[in-house]
Amino acid sequence: MNIRKNIDYSSFYDEINRVFAAGFSQMELYLELGRLVSVRPEKGAAVMAAEYITANYPDRTGFSPRNLRRMRDFYRMYEGYPEVLEQAMKVGWTQNIVILEADLDMKGRSWYHRAVWQFGWSKAELTEKISQNTYWEAICGEDISTVGSTDTQEKPLTIRNAISRIVAQTVDSQKELWYNWIWQICFFRQMGTKGEAYG
Repeated sequence: MNIRKNIDYSSFYDEINRVFAAGFSQMELYLELGRLVSVRPEKGAAVMAAEYITANYPDRTGFSPRNLRRMRDFYRMYEGYPEVLEQAMKVGWTQNIVILEADLDMKGRSWYHRAVWQFGWSKAELTEKISQNTYWEAICGEDISTVGSTDTQEKPLTIRNAISRIVAQTVDSQKELWYNWIWQICFFRQMGTKGEAYG
């Protein structure tokens, strides 16, 4: 059974009120709320913030504990990277979550922020581009101007396709090596048996 500790959140709630009164844009509001939750040492800060916002700002949506934890993670992810944060602030929250939760390094995050801003990718399009490793294709020689294209024509060989071909060739080579190895074992066993028979 979880019992809440008796913690004074009054200053925390005052800060939340200040942030809501400031008239921030959505991304600025989320960043500030993420900062407020991040600096609190308690594990339940996101839950307490969500409950307070729901009770005191009932007309505002999108402030579940899960989303407030995402705001905290967003703040922590970019607090040491002001240039990347500046790019992230130009992109919608939904796309930011996709980039935040993807397995990317900071350069990759920065690239996808710029690409979303340039091409206006939806959440589904961005998710697809990340799953296709579009960033790696772009930095390995593919022109970024073709990255947002929906053209279905065959594209020139990209790094991802090249790697796929190498892997396929390696698998074929490994099959041949396994076959030769098994054949040699069978051959030497057979020779050993013959040697015993004729020895």
